[in-house]
Amino acid sequence: MFDLIARLHDIAEKLEEVHDRSDLSDRLDVIASKIVESYTFRIHRPRKGRGTIRTKRRMYYKTHRQRSKTRMRIYRRLHRTQLHRRRRLRHYHRFG
Repeated sequence: MFDLIARLHDIAEKLEEVHDRSDLSDRLDVIASKIVESYTFRIHRPRKGRGTIRTKRRMYYKTHRQRSKTRMRIYRRLHRTQLHRRRRLRHYHRFG
């Protein structure tokens, strides 16, 4: 793509210097600039959070790690039994 744009610029320069056709060279420059605009990305995806948000999240987790882990253990203790029970009941007819 960049080779094509470079060739267009070279042709525009030759037209202006040798043949004295500034109107054609201007048109070629405009076409090359439009190709560059259409080729470049308009929306740049932001990098992964390396700023203050990520560090604040990490610091919060470090300070509240014990509390979050105990909450997760309590949640698992309450809800995991239901999952096991459902899993067993799904194939209950095989063992009966």
